[in-house]
Amino acid sequence: MTFDEFVAQRSGGLLRFAMVVTCDGRFAEDVVQNALVRASGTWHRIAAMERPESYLRAMVVTEYLSWRRRAHRLQPVSGPAIDHGGEAELIRRVVELPPRERTVIALRFFDGRGGAETADVALPRALEQIAAQAPDPSALQARLADRIRAHRQRRAVLATAGLLTGGAVIGIPTASALRVPAPPESTATTAPLGLRPTWVPDGLVAYSRSASVDDLYSEQRWTAPQDDAALLGGTSPPTRLSLWVGRISTVPDRPLTAPLFDTPNTTVGGRPARSGPPHLLKWLITDDILAGVAATRRDDLDLHRLAESMVDDDRAVCEVAMHAGWLPTVVARGQSLPLTRKVHVWGTSRHWVQELTFADRLITIRLASTPGALDESGLRQPFEPTMLRGRPGRIRHVPGGSGVEKHVEIRFDLPDDRYAQVTCHIPVDDPVALRSTAIRIAEELSIGPNPDLRWLGRPLP
Repeated sequence: MTFDEFVAQRSGGLLRFAMVVTCDGRFAEDVVQNALVRASGTWHRIAAMERPESYLRAMVVTEYLSWRRRAHRLQPVSGPAIDHGGEAELIRRVVELPPRERTVIALRFFDGRGGAETADVALPRALEQIAAQAPDPSALQARLADRIRAHRQRRAVLATAGLLTGGAVIGIPTASALRVPAPPESTATTAPLGLRPTWVPDGLVAYSRSASVDDLYSEQRWTAPQDDAALLGGTSPPTRLSLWVGRISTVPDRPLTAPLFDTPNTTVGGRPARSGPPHLLKWLITDDILAGVAATRRDDLDLHRLAESMVDDDRAVCEVAMHAGWLPTVVARGQSLPLTRKVHVWGTSRHWVQELTFADRLITIRLASTPGALDESGLRQPFEPTMLRGRPGRIRHVPGGSGVEKHVEIRFDLPDDRYAQVTCHIPVDDPVALRSTAIRIAEELSIGPNPDLRWLGRPLP
C-alpha cells in the first residue's frame, strides 16, 4: 500500500483514535498530521510491517505525550475509577482521566480491542461516541501534501546549514501546523463609562473599571495604593471608593432606589438625591438613570463633592484587548440566552487583568500580564496539554459538585508576556461538546495590543 493510499483509507481511523486519546478535535487533527508527516519520510519501512496502522497509532500516542512533556506539565494524579453504569457518565469520566490513563484505555478498549476481556460493552460504546466527534479527514488530507512538502524543504535547508544529525533536527522541535487566522475586523471590545469625575479625594488611586457593552451600567473604583498581589488576588481592598451609573433596571440592589422617589433628602446638581446608609449617596440623573457613590472604611470622604464633580465624557471608556470571533448559542430551559457583554479591567499599571464576559459569566475570557505555570498542587482535576493557536496550551474539565459549577478552563501563554484564559460554564450535558466549544472560542478569539492602561494607579484619568 502506498503512503497516499494509506492516508486516503486510514486517516479517518487515526483521527477517531486520536479523538479518544485527546478528547479534543483540533488537537487530534494536529497530532495525526504530525505523525503522518513523520511517517512519510520512512514509509518504505512502515509499509513493510505486518500492521502499519498499529505503528501509526503508536506514533500518534508518542506525538500526543511529547506535546505534554514540552508543555512542562506536572505529573497527573490518578484518575477516577471507570464505572460501567451508564454511557453518559462513562464519557464524562473518560474525558476527565489524565492523559496517560486515557491513552491506555484507548489502546486497550477502543475499536474492538479488549472485547474478550470485558463482558460489559458500555466502555467501548462510550469511546465510540467520543470518536464519532472526530474531525472530517478530508480537511487533513487536503493540507497534508503541502505540509509534507514544507517539512521536506525545511529539512533540506537545515541539512545544508549543518543542523541535521542522524535524521533529527538539532534544537528545533517539530511544530504543529499553524493556523493563521484572517486579520480580524476588531481586536478590542469597548464600553462607555458615561461619567467621569474631575475630583477624587487625596490618597486614592484608580484600580478598577467595569461596564456593560449592551446596556447602560458602569462602575469605577479607587483605593489606597497597595501591593499588586492584594489587587490581583481576587479580594477587594479594605479601603475603596466606588462610583456607578446605570439604568434603574440594571442597578444592583434596586429596592434601595425606592426612597429616592418618595423621600429624597438632598440634591446633586439640582436633581433628587438621597444619602445614607452611612457613606452612600445616590441621585437621579434622569427619570430612569441612577448614579451613586459609596465609600468603605473612610469617614472623611466628601461624597457630595465627588458627585458634583461628575461630567459627561464620551471618551471615558472601559476597553479590553479582546474580541470574540465566535460564540455558541446558549440554550437554557428551552430558550436562547442573550450573550450580553461586560468588560472589566483591574490591577495596577504593572500587573493587571482584562476580562470580557458573556451572559452573566457563562463565558469568561481573561487576558493578564503575569504569565507562568499554574500551581496544580491543589487541583482535583489537573490541567492537561493541548494545542491552541499553534502554541502549547493547557485545558481541564471540572465536573462540578461541592459548590463548584461544571466548567472547562483553557489557558495559553502569548509571545508578549501575557496569558489568556477562557472559562465556559455553558449548561450542556456532553463534556466533549463543552470542551470543543471552549477550544473554538479560544481559537477564534482576536487579541490585540493593550489599550491605554495608564489610568491604573492614578487618581484621575
